[in-house]
Amino acid sequence: MTIFDIPPPQVISFDCAGTLIDVRWDPAKLACDCLIELGVDFSYEYVESQYRSILQRRWPEFQKLNLTRSLELCDKFWEDVAREWLRSIQQPEELQPELSRRAWNEIYGSRSPLFRLYDDVTPCFQALKNHGYRLIVLSNWDVSLHRFVQIFGMTPYLELVIASLEEGVEKPDSKLFKIAESRLGIDCGQILHIGDDPLDDLKGARNAGWGALLLDRSVSEPSTGILSSLHQLVEALC
Repeated sequence: MTIFDIPPPQVISFDCAGTLIDVRWDPAKLACDCLIELGVDFSYEYVESQYRSILQRRWPEFQKLNLTRSLELCDKFWEDVAREWLRSIQQPEELQPELSRRAWNEIYGSRSPLFRLYDDVTPCFQALKNHGYRLIVLSNWDVSLHRFVQIFGMTPYLELVIASLEEGVEKPDSKLFKIAESRLGIDCGQILHIGDDPLDDLKGARNAGWGALLLDRSVSEPSTGILSSLHQLVEALC
């Protein structure tokens, strides 16, 4: 059986943001919203721009921290950014623990409005796993990807989780796909990648020699090379 003219794979790789998880996280907006909850009065536009400026300046530091694969160090980075931000807007640093606690709950809480697992993910994983497919996640994400995979119950289905910032290379660079190949011990022609980005996922995977399908949840029906839901992937492969 073929799926949109692609030979049946042994391994199916999934992007995460926009593919498995609906992501609506904006760090600066979240920080400002949490500050409002603390009853602080401020000029939103100015304070938000200050946060974005600090985060942009310190982003290379965050990239280096991700190479250590330490969740603890990366969590501390966000706390440090919050403290620097509070100082820059003339607010007491003592607000940081409660600010971070509120932000953490918005991000990782069971009812997070910022991160939501799409309804078709778990049934898709269950069906594919039951039919003997090896599943991985390959995403442009930071070290927290492992935490989200666990929070949303994906861990039992996955053989491998690769976050780009941990590797120091991002899709569509073929190097990230080759890292996955090496760890799987499998030829590129036996891997199918599913993702929502035409450049990072579709072109990136195909340039690495992988099969690839684009997931576009905005369309009502699938077409050649395009899925509108993960249910269609199961129908084609199982």
